[in-house]
Amino acid sequence: MGAPSMFAVCTLSIASALAACSAPSVVPPDDGTGPAMSDGGGDLALRAVCPYGDCSCVDHTLCEQGAELVPGAPLTMQDTRAGGSGDCIMCASCGAGRSLYYRITLPAMRWTKIVAAPADTNQDLLVRILSACSPTGKTLESARGGRVTMGSAGLCIRNDEAVDRRAILAAGLYGGGGTELTTVFNLTAEVRPPNEGCSL
Repeated sequence: MGAPSMFAVCTLSIASALAACSAPSVVPPDDGTGPAMSDGGGDLALRAVCPYGDCSCVDHTLCEQGAELVPGAPLTMQDTRAGGSGDCIMCASCGAGRSLYYRITLPAMRWTKIVAAPADTNQDLLVRILSACSPTGKTLESARGGRVTMGSAGLCIRNDEAVDRRAILAAGLYGGGGTELTTVFNLTAEVRPPNEGCSL
């Protein structure tokens, strides 16, 4: 679908595009910090490196076990050192860095705003909505950070269906520069009031 935009506003045909995302909810840890925390000098071990183009070593369970992103409950200090090397979707970025994965519920007939903000504003983030945790999945929408946004990447997503839908979110360092580069970020979601739009 081409290069990701700096910020993205999109309306998804949720019923068809996200049909594969109806896995049971993943309950986040009691401390509400999600799958990975760092104090800036933590001791998280890097997972095995996935050579570019080699999809055999991609650990899809990292995506399948993604933490729950709840609107109004930010996930702070998310550290991609605990993320997977390589991309869960068609191995598209096997040499480009590590991703953390999340699940989110998109309320019916509402806009949801998702923003990933890096601790180091010199690093640009990438957020993507995925159709499934498998090599056959697709990137439905994506956005990347840049100088104008101080590295933050955001998506405005509208669920135009009459029922709530589940979605898979991936977040990490844009480009990555190789799997040795990692990032720390805060992740937030906000459901917009009925009959109101969404802006970033």
